[in-house]
Amino acid sequence: MRASNLSMGLPTPIWPAKRDLSPSERSQRAAQRQGVQVHAAIGAIARNAQGADLDTIDSLVTDALNTVVTGRENGNLRRARARVAGLVHQFVRVFLPPLGVEFHGAEVPVPNGRADLLWWHPEHGWFFDEVKTFQFAGADELHDYQDQVIKYLTAGETLGGDFAGVRLITLGNTNASRLYTPDGLIAPLFGTDLSPQRLTALPGTEEDVA
Repeated sequence: MRASNLSMGLPTPIWPAKRDLSPSERSQRAAQRQGVQVHAAIGAIARNAQGADLDTIDSLVTDALNTVVTGRENGNLRRARARVAGLVHQFVRVFLPPLGVEFHGAEVPVPNGRADLLWWHPEHGWFFDEVKTFQFAGADELHDYQDQVIKYLTAGETLGGDFAGVRLITLGNTNASRLYTPDGLIAPLFGTDLSPQRLTALPGTEEDVA
């Protein structure tokens, strides 16, 4: 606000003083931004990464991040891309469904939100992946996301055809990942029908590709 304007009786805009973000707020914003970038990068490469060799995946991830991770808000771009690359590679290495499971989009609109990833499996039907990128202290922390998962479970029932549930994937602690099903089951992801190990054994995939 300028004193000269006030003394002359001129209209003067009054802007609220900018507040410096606390370290916790900065960290939270960075984590949210990083999460969106991870989802976007996975969505960009998902189809081409299924069944690809490591060199091809490296190239796909690099190209995706050069497009997705841009802008001053990321700070040092090389470091920011390296952080996101590690998370994307982890998803591809551990959780990416194999050939034969169809990818249907990232940031999929659902009532009151967007689901991270949508897939269709020829035996189990539709399922969502909700991908979390930060470190989980333990399984109890997952309760904070149950309302979000329930929203996706409700949305999944409107897709048409079978719906297998929601994989809540915790890249910061892979063993904390969970499967939520429409019938109310909440179970550790590893060991369920949508676990990475069982999905990689998709019947007929090798014959279909050959």
